Amino acid sequence: MEKETILYFADAALGAGDSAGGYKASDFMGLDISGSNTARFYFKGALNSGTSSDTVTVTYSGAFKDLAIAVAGAINSKKAFYTMADDLNDIYFSYPGGTLSGTPTVTQA
Repeated sequence: MEKETILYFADAALGAGDSAGGYKASDFMGLDISGSNTARFYFKGALNSGTSSDTVTVTYSGAFKDLAIAVAGAINSKKAFYTMADDLNDIYFSYPGGTLSGTPTVTQA
């Protein structure tokens, strides 16, 4: 079995039904702009979670294009784990020209 990159998001409610967590790169479906400085990550829902998809909304700085390029690089890097937005430990993904910040918000559908 080939190792897969995990993208990790954490908020103060980690463990609650609507909190963030780790997502496999193969479950990544897309990224778009949802506001002047917010972006949405789309993932297939976790097995046995009762959801078909998860949307994680985060705050970013810099150009959206730079964020998208950095996320693509992370997904294709073969590195085992990337902390994208960990509000509990104040650790955020940074990329040339910007960084993620704040509390990630998860919406499950």
